[in-house]
Amino acid sequence: MADIVYPPDVGEYLVASNDLIAKNIPKYNLELRCITKSGGVNWSNMSATLIKDADYGLAMIENIDQRKQAEAELLKRSRELQTINNELETFSYSVSHDLMAPLRSIEGFSKILLEDYEDKLDEQGQDYLHRVCKATKDMGLLISNLLKLAKVSRSHMRQENVDLSSIALEIGRELQKRRKGYPVEFVVNPEIKVKGDKALLQIAMRNLLDNAFKFTKNAYHPQIVFGAKQDNENRVYYVSDNGVGFNMDYAKRLFVPFQRLHKAEEFPGSGVGLATVQRIVNRHGGKIWAQSAPGNATFYFTLDGGL
Repeated sequence: MADIVYPPDVGEYLVASNDLIAKNIPKYNLELRCITKSGGVNWSNMSATLIKDADYGLAMIENIDQRKQAEAELLKRSRELQTINNELETFSYSVSHDLMAPLRSIEGFSKILLEDYEDKLDEQGQDYLHRVCKATKDMGLLISNLLKLAKVSRSHMRQENVDLSSIALEIGRELQKRRKGYPVEFVVNPEIKVKGDKALLQIAMRNLLDNAFKFTKNAYHPQIVFGAKQDNENRVYYVSDNGVGFNMDYAKRLFVPFQRLHKAEEFPGSGVGLATVQRIVNRHGGKIWAQSAPGNATFYFTLDGGL
């Protein structure tokens, strides 16, 4: 059959055939190009099995040209999409970075006006100026978070052993210092270790625990739990809290940048934290989802490198 195999693929075919004849292997299955009767070339799946106790084999050729074309088209589109995404990330980073300079200028001159000329403005003028200052501060926070989000997507990944339990305990201690006189109970399951990029996973854990901490501020006995469980073949990690929860009808919006399920006046934030967590989890080959009921919210995530 070597005469119908496209010349660049003949070597692969001969190696497999010779191994089969020499009984080094009981069968082979190759995807290679074959020459058609009309002189064209198409992809084929060529398989052969050695018949037991005999000196011959059974061979079969299947035309898989359409499947290979579909695979090639899918790969092309995937590369094009990746290129577009990379360009969008670069554009987002560039624009966000360039916006910081004029924003700092607005913020700086607004502060000068407040310090040197506030007494020359009437009550309404002072109110307007205070609003400008607050708006520039909020805008600066949004741009800063956009830059962080872009950085997460662009940063180089390092694989190392990471102790998520230790990270959670350290972040928990920091958060407890913020709420003096109204302690938050942190329950951290011990020895939760994974393989991944430590710097990125620290960012993910901080955002998840910050989120839980923020939404438990009105709880009678605030509690935040970090743990792990086995779900079939997957190791699932979770951060749970007894805060206000959220409406599950809008759960998909949780991981979209700047999408908020609660009023900013009640629970401040930029709406970028959970989107950042999702990107970090995705970069580790995992997925993230959330479940909630009144008085409870739990964020689950998987990683490709559990220990």
